[in-house]
Amino acid sequence: MSPARRRARLSGAADGPIEDAVQPPPPGRLATDRALLATPSRQSPVAVVFIAWRFIKNLGMVNIGIAGAFLLTGRLSGVLLGVAMMAASVGLVFMVLAWWRFEFSVEGDELLVAKGVVAEERLTTPLDRVQSVAINQKFLHRPFGLVSASVDTAGSSAAEFEIDAVERPKAEALQRLVAAQRRSGASRSPDRSDGGPGPAGPPPPFGSGPPGGGGAEADTDVEIEVLRRAPVDLVRIGVSRWPWAGLVALAPLVALAEDLQSVVPFDLPDEALVQDTLPSEVGAELLAFAVVGILLIVLVISLLGAFLQVGRELVTNWDLRLVRTSNDLRRTAGLLSKTSKASTLSRIQALQTDQTPIQRLLGIRNLILPTVGEGDIGVPGVSEAEVGTIRQIVFGRGREPVLDRKISPLSILLSVRKRVLIVLPLIVLLWRPIGWPALLILLAIPLEWLVARRRWRLRRWSLSPTRIAESYQLVNRHTAEIDLIKAQTVSVSQSFFERRRGLATVRIATAAGHLTVPLIDHAEATAVRDRALYAVESDRRSFM
Repeated sequence: MSPARRRARLSGAADGPIEDAVQPPPPGRLATDRALLATPSRQSPVAVVFIAWRFIKNLGMVNIGIAGAFLLTGRLSGVLLGVAMMAASVGLVFMVLAWWRFEFSVEGDELLVAKGVVAEERLTTPLDRVQSVAINQKFLHRPFGLVSASVDTAGSSAAEFEIDAVERPKAEALQRLVAAQRRSGASRSPDRSDGGPGPAGPPPPFGSGPPGGGGAEADTDVEIEVLRRAPVDLVRIGVSRWPWAGLVALAPLVALAEDLQSVVPFDLPDEALVQDTLPSEVGAELLAFAVVGILLIVLVISLLGAFLQVGRELVTNWDLRLVRTSNDLRRTAGLLSKTSKASTLSRIQALQTDQTPIQRLLGIRNLILPTVGEGDIGVPGVSEAEVGTIRQIVFGRGREPVLDRKISPLSILLSVRKRVLIVLPLIVLLWRPIGWPALLILLAIPLEWLVARRRWRLRRWSLSPTRIAESYQLVNRHTAEIDLIKAQTVSVSQSFFERRRGLATVRIATAAGHLTVPLIDHAEATAVRDRALYAVESDRRSFM
């Protein structure tokens, strides 16, 4: 067995086509990347367009629309028009200078950026502090073979800076250098193999080479294609989603209401006939028209929504690929705008899935990996086997959590009580204007009981020495898994309702979201908190 295939087996990835996708990179690639980025580089002149677009967005489209309206109607005086043209000229010069003064390069293990029009600003960022480099190719980039690169550093909730238009080889070279530096740092960080206290960490990442690491070992790293989406898969994913995109068709349908009337198999009663006839004689026809009209509108919106969802999936997720290396995950996709989102495994804070009823029938679900910084990694239409593979990559432990714990059934009482506190005052308020029909609002109480009971019956959670997970469902099914080492804060709280019944709510917050388990026994909530704090304090793995 070749070394690459042996390392792929040690990673715990699935057998079969995933192993076959291993392709070793050409030797000396990182040296070539460093040479490519050693000389300070400017962006392509096309970047001026993106700088201008950012400037326009900061001004506000509403303000620009008002100014355009004044200009088109001739209400702008000659003096103001001259001032506006002068300001536009100054802005254009400013944007060109902003493009000219922006330079970036890599010297040693540092990313250097120089920018600024009036005052020069120099940024120096160690490569091992860069969390990710996201590559996007918008429609305007494609004719010129350009991309944009968004650099996200540790400690920032948004991208540190963005290179608007650069050649793809340079952007990918920067992405590879950052990934190699992160791998080399990870190989030198301590793990639980030293025999110290605490739970054992995940197995060593494949392709990491000999201990001690460095630039040489990064050159021998391999890539594994975890999954890929074909066009037929994207069509199935689009059909399985809720067709909310069809709501955009409401405005055209309202404008074409008179034309749609010709589709209905009967005509509305004439206005004069309605005035001269008793309501009971035309009520049946009006009711039939309303029912058929509503059904037609719902059908049109649903069909159009499904069509738009399929088109959206094909455009945004065309040729979707999820690729992993020893320490990174990279997602690439897009038809008109090609995007590439990369993240180190340590930045991934949780594993979440969402599943509609149609997706349950098809055996697929949408997966989200919340990450520290800007943007999460989302993969639509994953199967159970693919979820297991990604779980193995993210947590280093491939077992699916056993969701065998429930919250207290008193959650049903709490939900119904809240509904009663809203319904009763509403009935009192409406009794005088409408009379006894206000009592129909009482139907909301048994409806709330049915909904709350279903939520309680389908809600589960679990706790293991290293992870906490939950699942809840009304129509869609949501799941979330968090490695306890990712916990930033762990809190146990009690409302007045919970305190009287010996219950509590535990909340575990990470750097990219939180997981909450409400209405469990207070002793159990305290045990969850102690387990999480012990995992954080005893495990030497880095949380980010």
